[in-house]
Amino acid sequence: MRDAQFIEGELPGTAPEDAEDSDSDEDEEDGPPKVTAIETFNLDVFQGQGGKAFRGRVSANASAVAIALEGVDAGYWVIPSGSPDPVTEELTWSAVTDFDVSLRTGKHALRVVAIDESGRAGTQLELVLCVTGRVPDNRSACSPDKQPPRAVISLQWDVNADLDLQVVDPDGNVIDAKHPYSAGLTEDGKAPMEGAVFDRDSNAGCVVDGVRTENLVWNNDAPEGTYRLYVNLFDACKQPAVRFRVAVHRADDDDTAARFAKPRLLRSGALLDLAADTSGERGLFVAEYSF
Repeated sequence: MRDAQFIEGELPGTAPEDAEDSDSDEDEEDGPPKVTAIETFNLDVFQGQGGKAFRGRVSANASAVAIALEGVDAGYWVIPSGSPDPVTEELTWSAVTDFDVSLRTGKHALRVVAIDESGRAGTQLELVLCVTGRVPDNRSACSPDKQPPRAVISLQWDVNADLDLQVVDPDGNVIDAKHPYSAGLTEDGKAPMEGAVFDRDSNAGCVVDGVRTENLVWNNDAPEGTYRLYVNLFDACKQPAVRFRVAVHRADDDDTAARFAKPRLLRSGALLDLAADTSGERGLFVAEYSF
């Protein structure tokens, strides 16, 4: 958590499941401080995600907010409460968080508690987040009733360079950042419902997004045949070299999110900045894979 103080130990305050109904009836000025709101753009987090923002409000007698994430046993983070909200007159708080790539996938509770000047903590308020892998799984790690994609070809790399995955399908069609769909756009200009689609062009033009991952995703079965996989260093972005790995993930009808996460093919390599090529030609050949 950026610009926060880290403290070892358990999050202070009363857990939500242990809170008594009488706590809500206490006078705010005399009772323990309260977290009255937690807000974020969405409840999805992917492993390694940086810069995810949370904000909310606390009662006027709160001087700080403590935050902990379920599954991180080392401790919690503390930030000071901010300026009054002009509508509710409660104090505001905000936090920017980074999530480690090793965080396990699935549901995690983010718990927040208010603390007053004497160190007294109130009742914790929680928000349940869904942590997914860097390879999209259609949130199947958090919802057993959801199925992962039928197939994903994933490129991941280690520094803030502009790397591109290039896939040549059995018919010789190229799917890459400039041609992100295996099928053409629909008549109204939207992405096709079937076929493969890229989820992003990460670090495009050296505009760093912190993701360093591109995924070609089939939510329906990929056409049978042999696919050739390439990696192109479009721009080194002042990095001397970049290391990468390419993985192929497939789902059978009975596959769980855990089984889908294990790659059927895994290749790694490296490219020097001298290999940067903006021409759009094929990059470094990595592997072939047959569906």
